[in-house]
Amino acid sequence: MSGMPIYITALAVFLTGIVIWLAVLFLWAPRRGLTFATHDTENLPEVMANRYLAMALIMAGAIYNGDPGLIAFIFTATGVSAAHDAWIYARHNKPYIKHVFSAALSATVAIAALLVHLNAGAA
Repeated sequence: MSGMPIYITALAVFLTGIVIWLAVLFLWAPRRGLTFATHDTENLPEVMANRYLAMALIMAGAIYNGDPGLIAFIFTATGVSAAHDAWIYARHNKPYIKHVFSAALSATVAIAALLVHLNAGAA
């Protein structure tokens, strides 16, 4: 993994588990997820603004770090998020093309970064 102390790694894994649990809760019991997370539907636009800002900071941090493997990983995650949004809206016969476009752009960056990462040792 890294030179991170085990207690910090354990805490990070624990917090990641909570986020995964919340994701599953929101997928299978959205109302319970909203209640548990103490979110209110009327505030969701502001919550989404925060999520997009956080995602942009994570993307910018990966770009700043410059590690092609990390960039590929982060942009794969953002692409999966956009593709999932597209799938949700398409299932409900709502506009989804912007989400497909975003997923395609993220996939392009992820694939390009992955190719750089995989070819780094070949030069």
